Amino acid sequence: MLKRILAKKGILLLIVLLSFLLNSGNLYARKLYVRKMMGIKLGDFILHPGLKIEGLHDDNVFLSPSDEKDDFLTTFTPSLNLEMPLNNYHFEVDYSLNILKYSEYTSQDAENHILKGKLDLKFRDFKINVNNNFKDTFERADTEFMERVRFFKNDLKGELCFFFPRMETSLIIRNIRYNHYKQIWSAEDRTENVYTAHIRYRFLPKTAFLMEYNQGEIRYDTVLINPESDYREGMVGIKGKLSSRCESTIKVGYQNRKYKDILDPPDFDTVVTDINLKERFNSRNTLNLSFLRKAMESTFASNAYYQMNKAWLKYEYKLNRRLFSEVVCSYQLNQYPEETTIGTLSEEREDVLTNIGINMKYKFLRWLFLNIGYNHEERDSNFDDFDYRDNKTSLNLTALY
Repeated sequence: MLKRILAKKGILLLIVLLSFLLNSGNLYARKLYVRKMMGIKLGDFILHPGLKIEGLHDDNVFLSPSDEKDDFLTTFTPSLNLEMPLNNYHFEVDYSLNILKYSEYTSQDAENHILKGKLDLKFRDFKINVNNNFKDTFERADTEFMERVRFFKNDLKGELCFFFPRMETSLIIRNIRYNHYKQIWSAEDRTENVYTAHIRYRFLPKTAFLMEYNQGEIRYDTVLINPESDYREGMVGIKGKLSSRCESTIKVGYQNRKYKDILDPPDFDTVVTDINLKERFNSRNTLNLSFLRKAMESTFASNAYYQMNKAWLKYEYKLNRRLFSEVVCSYQLNQYPEETTIGTLSEEREDVLTNIGINMKYKFLRWLFLNIGYNHEERDSNFDDFDYRDNKTSLNLTALY
């Protein structure tokens, strides 16, 4: 399969554009290596230009349960990051354009725009954080979707945090907006507002007790199709170091979500969790474990939501100062509350999604990286129409200044 990829014209473009890469980078690499990059200094600002070029083979472009269609696609991702770090505040704007070009199934071609802004203001006894993430994309909006959908999502969050000798308190307001471009998907247009009160009390030098209360509301533009809901959620947990090498955030709580609809759909009323563990065995080995249990808005039949239980693992190994490897595995169980009939089968839908990915990164220079990856994704549903298997093999060249 790798020989097939190398034979495609998309990889030749990597060689043609190599000279341009000498002064470029990409958003994904920036997250891993930003602290080691100098950038271009413009007064108080620092500019980080970027570019990633990737060739990818997908053996099931449309996620079909049978008669799979494969294709080769080339992606170009130029990006530009502008930051202004000073003593008491940090301002950052990041824009990336993701261009996908398919060799055969050109209906899947896309241009995705991602714009991120961040402002951190730190004072003696408090801080203010404002984050806005905007995404205009043609992709699968959720694990329910088999086809790509054009939509935009804007996520705005503001946080006010006060510091005390052993305690931090935060007030957070978050607004999330979804808007779909095609009329057929307009019923999924919605706004979600979340109001959070958060308390963290440090009872050990590096470990704190957490208390969190969330109150949210989901409002659809078309209320006759999708029911609106209000929810309340309380969580407790700990954050810090369980040992000298293990960092953790463990939150467990309960959510009550009530839906407003004349058909009276089932409410989500159950335990929710958010667990993240990171174990650094040594300077070369790192293991990340996570588990998330929550409600997700649903587009399937009359179901207002589905309950998601997801566990995933990421293992990182540094072979030497230039070569890095990464293995990612996940298991996700989606459970729907209402019985649905498809064909002769009447059941409550249940999906199991599994994923495994392997990635190798080689650092040619301080700013230039080669990535080779393989990813297998599978969905097994009690409704056979939603089953699929998908394998992707990719090769990309990334640079960052």
